[in-house]
Parts: sequence; structure tokens; C-alpha cells
Amino acid sequence: MRKVRIGVAGLGRMGRFHAEDIAYRMKDADLTAVCCRSEDRARQMQQELGASYAFSSYEEMLDCEELDAVVICTASEKHCEQVIKAIEAGIHVFCEKPLGLTSKECLTVEEAALENKNIVVQAGFMTRYDMAYRKARGMIAEGRIGRPVYFRSYRMDAVEHIQSSIDFAVRSGGLFFDVAVHDFDLARWMLDDELVSVYAMGGCYRYRAFEATSDCDNGIVTMQFRSGAMGTILSGRTCAHGFRVETEIIGTHGTVYIGEGNGQPIVYLYDERGVDIQFARQFIDRFGAAFLEEKKEFVRCIQEGTSPEVTVYDAVAATKAAEAADESYKTKDYKMLDDWGN
Repeated sequence: MRKVRIGVAGLGRMGRFHAEDIAYRMKDADLTAVCCRSEDRARQMQQELGASYAFSSYEEMLDCEELDAVVICTASEKHCEQVIKAIEAGIHVFCEKPLGLTSKECLTVEEAALENKNIVVQAGFMTRYDMAYRKARGMIAEGRIGRPVYFRSYRMDAVEHIQSSIDFAVRSGGLFFDVAVHDFDLARWMLDDELVSVYAMGGCYRYRAFEATSDCDNGIVTMQFRSGAMGTILSGRTCAHGFRVETEIIGTHGTVYIGEGNGQPIVYLYDERGVDIQFARQFIDRFGAAFLEEKKEFVRCIQEGTSPEVTVYDAVAATKAAEAADESYKTKDYKMLDDWGN
């Protein structure tokens, strides 16, 4: 089967990481093109990674006849526009989170995807592809913890990267779009449930620079699901000891916890028998395998004409939650999600 020829748009930290995966770790894919606003940067990455083409214009890259698919790692504010352009060009598209910064623009992407079902459109929620989270979700689906009652997750970025977060804040959409959006998606996926309301609070506890964009360096969201289950998400940018992600789901008959031990993913199942421990720093180190698996699925879907597990609807739902949480943080009021953005 012919390799899928992929172009990467945006060559920052995430873009370079995805490009390296495609160039070195994916036997069914070929890094055909790289694209960056800086022509020098694009040429440099082309030479380092062995891409066939380098572009400083996204539109020019889409015109490349040798391109089958594109991975979008540009600023969040550009995602929806660029996804739609790829769909219209007949090019399969993988978009890093978030899909967009408003529900309205995300819904236009969903509409375009529905009208072009032959085009694979996948959102970058890599946590779904982590072996520990997949194992934990299976336990919940099997009824091992009974009916889920409470979802708790926190995702803390290492403080050593704070300056890049400050620099990116004006284009990221803020903490709830840039960080918490992963956990909004994770909550819906693990509980197989929909969010109905959120309330967010937070502050600039260490870095007041985020105040310039009405953002915060640490924030928390309380949630309620359609089933009645409760949830909280803690997102932060000031973790002193490195990148850290933990998730816990409490049920009527047990609890499942996902974290890491000695750098390895780990799942704890707590039930009437006691504790069952199952092993499955920088976020790329923790989720490197998951990032690779999500792109492998993207390529498989293109080759086999199937749909990815993470749909455009999932990406829209996560953006709705992030948008509502951001508005809740700014207005200090609860936000209902049923008709948000419609």
C-alpha cells in the first residue's frame, strides 16, 4: 500500500515533534512537506528531516499535487480556517487541539466535514491513545467501578516552559482552551457521557503577565454530566517538578486512578478486594507513544477509508466546554452547555 504523503503546517515545538514522528517513526507515511511563516525555518526543517518540499505559505502547500494529508500545528486561532481549506482542497487533515476558539467556527468545520465524508478529519486528543487511559476506560465500560459518580483530572505544565506559555497566550485562547480542553474531551470519552454545565475560577497566582489576555496561570472547572455525575478539572502552568497528569474516576462500587510511577503509566483499581496496581516529564515524554498512535490511526483511516475514533463532533464538544469555562471564569457565573454556540 502506498505511503500517505503528509505535510506539517507550523514548526514550533509540537509541529517539529509531529514532523519527526512522520519522518522517522511511521513506516506508512512520508514527510512530504513542511510549512512555516519563516521561510528560513521551513528550509532548515526540510533539510534536517528530509522533507521533499518547504513552504512559507499554507495555501501554496495545499496546492502541492504530491500531498495527501496535512497535520496542522499552527496558532489555535488559525485552525478552523486552515482545516476548512484542507477539506475544500480534498486533503485529509489532522488538527492539533483545540479545533478552534469559538463554537460557531468549530460548527462550520463540522458542517464541512459532514459534507465531505471522503475526507478524514481528526482532532489531536492524544490522551485517548495512551495505554493506561485506554485500560482504565475499559474497566469503567466493564462496570468494574459501578456507576461513575465523580471525574477528577489535573494537568499541570512544567513551570520551566512558562515563558513560551506567556508568549503564546495571545493566540492560544487561554488556559481552558490550551490545557483543560484535553480533559474536557477525556471526561466525555471515559464516562461516555455529555457535559451539561461548567463553572470555572482561577487566577494569576504567580505570573500576572496572563492578566493582559484575561487569562490565568492556574484554574479549576467544576462540571456536571447528563447522567448526573460530577467532575472537576485543575489546569495549571506552574508545576515545579515537571509535567504532570493524573485522572481519577470514582464509581458506586470502586475507583480507577490513572497516573504514573517511575516515569511509566500506571493504573490503580480500588474495589472491595483492595488495590489492584497495573503498570501500563515533559508532556511529550509522558505521551510520546500516544502522539504516535493517534497519527498512525489517521494514516490507517486514510488508507482504509474509515473514520477516526476522535471525530469532529468530539473536537466541537471540547471547544464548547472550553469556551463556556472561559466565559464562566470571566463572568463568575455558571454556564449551561446544551445549546452553547448553536
